[in-house]
Amino acid sequence: MSAPSARSDDIPLGTRIAQARASDPRASAWVSANAGSGKTHVLAQRVLRLLLGGAPPSRILCLTFTKAAAANMADRVFKTLAQWTRLSDEDLSAAIVASGAEAPDPPRLAFARRLFARTIETPGGLKIQTIHAFCERLLHLFPFEANVAAGFRVVEEREAAQLLERARAEALAAALSGPFGEARLAAMAREAGVDGFDKLLREALGLRAEIADAAAYWGDSAGYAEGLAERLGLAPGDTVDTLEAEMLSGLGGRGAWLDLAAQLERGGVKDQNLAAALREAFESSERDAALRAYLSVFFTKGGDPRGGANRKIIGLR
Repeated sequence: MSAPSARSDDIPLGTRIAQARASDPRASAWVSANAGSGKTHVLAQRVLRLLLGGAPPSRILCLTFTKAAAANMADRVFKTLAQWTRLSDEDLSAAIVASGAEAPDPPRLAFARRLFARTIETPGGLKIQTIHAFCERLLHLFPFEANVAAGFRVVEEREAAQLLERARAEALAAALSGPFGEARLAAMAREAGVDGFDKLLREALGLRAEIADAAAYWGDSAGYAEGLAERLGLAPGDTVDTLEAEMLSGLGGRGAWLDLAAQLERGGVKDQNLAAALREAFESSERDAALRAYLSVFFTKGGDPRGGANRKIIGLR
């Protein structure tokens, strides 16, 4: 049986030398290369050379980002070790040299043939896993130090979605049964929109630590509202109506909007669109419509600030 080719003959000599240097267990190496250029091959060769050097399989740890990458690397290592058990002395010697290691003597050849069984039978075995799996194992080993429940398990994505759906239904039911429940849910529906509640919930979950800290610091909702108003620079008597009136008095009030619009109309297409929004705000008889048109000068439809527009209009003033 012929030895499997560890490297293709068309790989440049310089690349093969660099790969051999990177797979040397005695070297601390940082490998940076494009996808498909052989990084997994180099890592697998490094593991093989560690095993050939006598390193206990249980003391070798390989971390990857994805389960697919971990499975691919483990498959390469174990397939190679399994092939080594069936090779002749000559072919096995050539395969070991191809891995970057030195030419083996007879005792080393015999040791190489036993590596597959040694790796499989070692308690704990060879650890090739994702970063998440490694961290989970550490938490299981030291639950008290990590302040987690002993014997915990990681929730699968599907189960997590089901738990989140149930928690949301329970939270909505609790909110609906409380004082002014219907009014609060109606206000939340107006603010979040048809598809915005799920997004709002995900954002809240992502900020749960910050929300818990804020609740511990400010106490009840009234305390939080007071602290938020202070951070936003709101006066004690400010309401939605007073804030909207203050917005509509910006840029010198409605009387100055037409002058600004006339100046913007002499610019490009974007400036002309801003001018049209200012004119629409000026001409709107309803306050809500005027406010929407006015705010569209400063914010996109997605709610993001128009940085360039703000500088342009401030410059006109």
